[in-house]
Amino acid sequence: MPFRGLFIGIDRYSSTGIDELTCARRDATALEALFFDTLGGSTVLLADAEVLICTES
Repeated sequence: MPFRGLFIGIDRYSSTGIDELTCARRDATALEALFFDTLGGSTVLLADAEVLICTES
């Protein structure tokens, strides 16, 4: 069975109750690259505004 991965990294949330993060996007990007390079298959990376667009539709 081929590998499939969804990696989500959000540094900036619209809620004022959540402080801005500094590593979530970077970590998701690094993990997506690691899994894609070592396992192949298909991966999807969503970060910051891309996630907001998906959830507002």
